[in-house]
Amino acid sequence: MSSPEYRSIVRDWPECDRGVFPESAFQYFETTSSTSTILRERLQGGEAGHFSVIAADHQTAGRGRRG
Repeated sequence: MSSPEYRSIVRDWPECDRGVFPESAFQYFETTSSTSTILRERLQGGEAGHFSVIAADHQTAGRGRRG
């Protein structure tokens, strides 16, 4: 069973494109410190790879596009 967040992202994609972005590569948080920091740590630890996505509704320490 997939999460509602994942389904809302891929709902209009062709089935063949969903295999490129499997739900296992997607993690959603309501609140987190920084999505970039979490992804960087997971990449360094070998827990994430190509097409990995960390999404959040709110970041407490995120830098965003403004630095």
